[in-house]
Amino acid sequence: MTTERNLISLEGITIKCEIPIPRTREGFETKSYIFFDLNEQEMSLFTRKIETFCLPTLIGFDTKGLEFSDIYKFAWKTLKEGKLPVVDNTWKMSLDKVATTNLIANGGSVYDQKIDAIIERDTLPMDGEFVKIPIDEVGKKAGKLLDLANRMGVELMSDGPFHIKVNPDGSFSLIVLDIGKVRIHANPKNLPRDAKKDNGYYINKALRDFASIQGNIKTLRDARGLA
Repeated sequence: MTTERNLISLEGITIKCEIPIPRTREGFETKSYIFFDLNEQEMSLFTRKIETFCLPTLIGFDTKGLEFSDIYKFAWKTLKEGKLPVVDNTWKMSLDKVATTNLIANGGSVYDQKIDAIIERDTLPMDGEFVKIPIDEVGKKAGKLLDLANRMGVELMSDGPFHIKVNPDGSFSLIVLDIGKVRIHANPKNLPRDAKKDNGYYINKALRDFASIQGNIKTLRDARGLA
């Protein structure tokens, strides 16, 4: 159900309303998607409070005078320019808030490696497609992500180096979503050997977790009589 809010101006664009979004676990997220019109085409964003995340660690960059949201946006831009899979865009909302592209506006779903696939969990629209994804195909994409991160001088997030985005047609992609918890080195050659080793561990752990989640969700769907 859409809830009307006060109109807000974002870089000359009028935000019209916002709605709650389903969690990947149970209940609803504390974040909300914000819908607005851009050139007569509806787009969607959700706001993220920087203070609820660890700020990116920018090593070797001059960050003097930058606000929290500027640092987050700068980290996003750096990753995007390095061809790492991040959201298409971000918008500064205030000192400690940014808005990012709605990844499920087309009806898809985004999965993280911390999903509790237990009997109380809501069934997501793309669960049936998610469990069909060959884990070795995820591994190939994750390997490319690992190589990019190491060459870009990026230390990935330990408990969520990537998410899996599943589209209505069954296709999928990896995305680095929680960029507020990465460390970015201005000189990629300065990325410590231990950091590269850790990146590999985080990626491999995420692959094992996703394989387990697929099995858990399939069991859950079978228990509910879902194909």
